[in-house]
Amino acid sequence: MTEKSRKNIVYICFVLSIIFGLYHFSGDFKKTGTKSPGPEQKEITASRLQPSRSIKVEEYAALEWGPDPFYRGEKREVRQEQSPGPQWVLNGILYDDINPTAVINKKIVKAGDTIEGARVIAIGKKSVSIEYDGSRVELYITKDKS
Repeated sequence: MTEKSRKNIVYICFVLSIIFGLYHFSGDFKKTGTKSPGPEQKEITASRLQPSRSIKVEEYAALEWGPDPFYRGEKREVRQEQSPGPQWVLNGILYDDINPTAVINKKIVKAGDTIEGARVIAIGKKSVSIEYDGSRVELYITKDKS
């Protein structure tokens, strides 16, 4: 096959594809045999246009199982644990014989300062002593995960 005959075949295929496209995609669908939507399709389309019903959570929470959809018997009472009080985390110690400082709960404190309701009594090389509600608490450096 020569190059000229190959080009002619490509041009003929190209022209035929353009004619096919113009015939089928001209916008007149009655030529291609497609039907207008029947009554079944009209009902489906109309139902899609209606707003969907929203779920009312309060109604379901008031039912026998309550707010727990996995209810299987007696209702369990939810206990709320009381916080044990303030928590102190010793983040670091900057020790100096004259003026030692410590970092507790990411705040810098000296002896005599108060933090979270506790008074700093003494700062040592490896620990800090604080007093809270008449009791003495020793803080040691821990690795902070945050």
